[in-house]
Amino acid sequence: CAQAVDAALRAAPRSLGLFQTCLRLCRAQVDAATADDRALWCGKLRSVVDLMVNDHRSQSEVWLEAIGVEREVFGMEGVQRAARLRQRAVSVLPKDELQKFERGMIGN
Repeated sequence: CAQAVDAALRAAPRSLGLFQTCLRLCRAQVDAATADDRALWCGKLRSVVDLMVNDHRSQSEVWLEAIGVEREVFGMEGVQRAARLRQRAVSVLPKDELQKFERGMIGN
């Protein structure tokens, strides 16, 4: 499973659907992981989030999904990182996507 995620992340181009599939896969593994494996899967999950926001930074739903993952999976550390992601999103999103992003943040 880890090798499949790694191979998918090396693919080019990486579609949003690919990232969403990898996110679901990694989240399921984080939830099911033993203490020993959790760090590995959390690291893979973070890699997916980072690559996703870098590849698809002009799409508001990408930022909203990344922020949600951070908050839900990583506790207080994730809340802090989510705040940094939010600041970054505000600085890079085009105006129409920024409005969608802000509406989405109100719902979160």
